[in-house]
Formats: sequence, C-alpha cells, structure tokens
Amino acid sequence: MKVLQKFAPVAAALALAAGLVAGIAGAANAADAGYPDKAPVAESLTEESFDAVAAEASSAASAFAKKAGKAGQAGDRAYGVPASVTAAQAILESGWGRSTLASKSNNYFGIKCVNKKPGPIAKSCKAYRTKEYVNGKPVYVTAYFRVYANMSDSFKDHALFLKSNSRYKACFDVKDNSSKFAQCLQSKGYATDPNYAKTLISLMKTYKLTQYDVR
Repeated sequence: MKVLQKFAPVAAALALAAGLVAGIAGAANAADAGYPDKAPVAESLTEESFDAVAAEASSAASAFAKKAGKAGQAGDRAYGVPASVTAAQAILESGWGRSTLASKSNNYFGIKCVNKKPGPIAKSCKAYRTKEYVNGKPVYVTAYFRVYANMSDSFKDHALFLKSNSRYKACFDVKDNSSKFAQCLQSKGYATDPNYAKTLISLMKTYKLTQYDVR
C-alpha cells in the first residue's frame, strides 16, 4: 500500500479535523486554549486513510460552519454584525468549536468577564488558567471568562462587543457587505494577522456563509 508523501494537504486535513486555528490576536481577549503547535505527523497515512480523514474533516467543518452561520443571525438582527463574519470569526477563534472555552462554556470568542460580572447576555463567569503577555513575556494567570447558555448567546454578545466599541463604528457603515466589514475590522486593529480579513473572506466563500446574513 503506497504511503502518501504529500504532507501539506494531509496536514491541512488533519489540522482541520483537530480544530487548529491561525494565530490571531482578537480584541476580545481570546484565551489560550492549548492548541497543538502543528498537525500530527502524517508519514503513516495511506491514500485510503487520507481520503477517510479528509472526508471526515470536510463534513465536520461544513456542519460547524452551518451551525455557526445560523447562530450568528441573533447578533445580526440585534446589532447589525453580519452573521457570515461572526461565523467565520468563530471558526478561527474557537478552532472550529473545539477550544476549551467553546466546548465547556459556549464561549467562542474568549470574551472575559468584567470585575467577575458576566454582562447582560452571558449567564455566569468561570475561572480559567490562561497565558497572557506582560512586557512581551508569557505569564500564566487565572482569568474569568463568560459562560453562555448556548452558541447563539455567545455570538450575540460578540456582536454587542463590536457594536458598543467606538473603534469599530465605521464598520457598520458597510454592514451590508460582509467582505468590507471584515476588512474594516482588520483596518481598525481587531487582529494583528495581516491576512486576517482575507482568511475570513475565504471562509465565507468556501462555506457560503453569506446565505445566513440577515437582510
């Protein structure tokens, strides 16, 4: 049985299945969820096993994208943040919903409590050990993050965060164009990754997320 040597696509499929995410610095203070540094070694995968892993990864990704798109509509209706953008952000920031915060607290954006208070949408706060940077050096601290009843509430709270932050006010002038909204978020400093908006737009196109936007 021939062993695949095309490590790049294999690693990509495995990364997707494992819920790996690109390194971004979201303004919502995303928690360090302990993602693997790289995809598992793929030397032992055969053509048959690669196809199986790739198919499973693709199916899981599509299912999460659909679920996220629908959940994003709550924030779209209430605050005008395109559901497609919120869904794409959730994919990146929660590692396809596999982060610790997402799986245990329905917190898909790493939003923290303020003075141990959950705010108007979250139901409670929970302490997590997380890595933060002080003067450029990593330190581990205990921080309190918001706990939500469901995915939809998490997405709605994220939309409220963007709507209530004056930094992103100009983005709502282009809320009817999800690609421009994503580009505006990046231009206003939401993430340090220079390809952040491009990645969001790619996810929106690949998984047809704009179908969930509330017009």
